[in-house]
Amino acid sequence: MCQSSCDLDQAHEAGASMSTEPRHLGKYELRERLARGGQGEVWKAFDTQLRRYVAIKQLHTNMQSDPDFTSRFEREARFIASLHHPNIVQIHDFQLVHSPDSDISTAYMVMDYIEGPTLADYIRNTSHKGQFPAPHDIVYIFTAVSLALDYAHERGMIQLTRNHPL
Repeated sequence: MCQSSCDLDQAHEAGASMSTEPRHLGKYELRERLARGGQGEVWKAFDTQLRRYVAIKQLHTNMQSDPDFTSRFEREARFIASLHHPNIVQIHDFQLVHSPDSDISTAYMVMDYIEGPTLADYIRNTSHKGQFPAPHDIVYIFTAVSLALDYAHERGMIQLTRNHPL
């Protein structure tokens, strides 16, 4: 663990952004950034012990300095890890690595890596072509998404309210 936290300390001291930090988090080798959002980044990583690819969601540095936000991120990881459904990505690990030399911690969750385009990519690609997906593809996708949403909703993860009559 010191390897990742010591490397991260050096990156923070140098004023590096998250994308330029060392390519290791503990036993994980960060290989490719898959997404970047307002809260953090998602990386394709290689688990050097189990010899498999995983996805790692890591908070942005400025978010990690807020203990309340880090706590919420950990609660999110614990809750999602409690969900077991074939259409919901599994979380395998959560790490909160405290730096021995600063107040900054590194928070990240490790989850299944799924090869292929995201649903957003699929929708964007078909819409740019001016095509609608085939009806059986629409039914397949919406069934999978609906089953996952229903499962998460039944466990209190998603609160849906209806403001308009159907």
